[in-house]
Amino acid sequence: METEKIGFFKRVLISIKDFEKYDIFAMEKWQNSIKYLFIITLIFSFIFTILYSYKILTGGLDDLINQVDVNISEELNMSSEEIQEIVQQNYAVFFIVIFLSIVTIYFFSTILNAVMLGILAYIVARIVGMRLKFQSSFNIGVYALTLPIILQIIYLIINLLTGFEIKYFQWMYTTISYIYVVVAILMIKTQFINQQRELIRIQLEQQKVREEMQEQENEDKEEKKDDKEEKKKEEKDGEDSKDNNVGEAPEGTNA
Repeated sequence: METEKIGFFKRVLISIKDFEKYDIFAMEKWQNSIKYLFIITLIFSFIFTILYSYKILTGGLDDLINQVDVNISEELNMSSEEIQEIVQQNYAVFFIVIFLSIVTIYFFSTILNAVMLGILAYIVARIVGMRLKFQSSFNIGVYALTLPIILQIIYLIINLLTGFEIKYFQWMYTTISYIYVVVAILMIKTQFINQQRELIRIQLEQQKVREEMQEQENEDKEEKKDDKEEKKKEEKDGEDSKDNNVGEAPEGTNA
């Protein structure tokens, strides 16, 4: 399977449920992983910006201020209503600024998480007796973040729309990504062992076939040799019989 031909959504599905295929990602170029991570970042940032903008436009600025624990009104010496009015009048500019800010911040923070997971993958691989390049470990770290990011998007939607909070969500986010890295490395190790066993089995089968072919070839040679010896013997017997017939005198003749 060529990694360049794997579409984005198929990559998402594989990274979530097919641990045994993480070796595909481990062997690809790191640029593909960065591209994949950037697309996820764009999706996350777009959803967050829409929800954030919706919250402000529907009068939820005070709630957002309370959530981030920053009193924007006092900093700007303006009321929430005045800030909301400015946002409404310059919505397009506001949306673009917020979107680009979130993309930049979230992308680099996610890259940092992927690097940390890559280090973990590298260490776990060494522990189980595998030699992975850090590029491969980094790729595994990137795809191990897929499910946590999706859960983060879902949590963000629920949190901004309902105010529902999960106290230790960030710990869950981190734990899931760590579990994915460890399981992916163990699956790759298991696959490697199975491939080695299969390779040995194939080599033994090939050796057995070669030996059988050699035995058959030797038998054929022996049969041909026996046939030649039998033929020579028959020819020799025929010549001896002819010589004997020539040396004998016909009956009724006088010497």
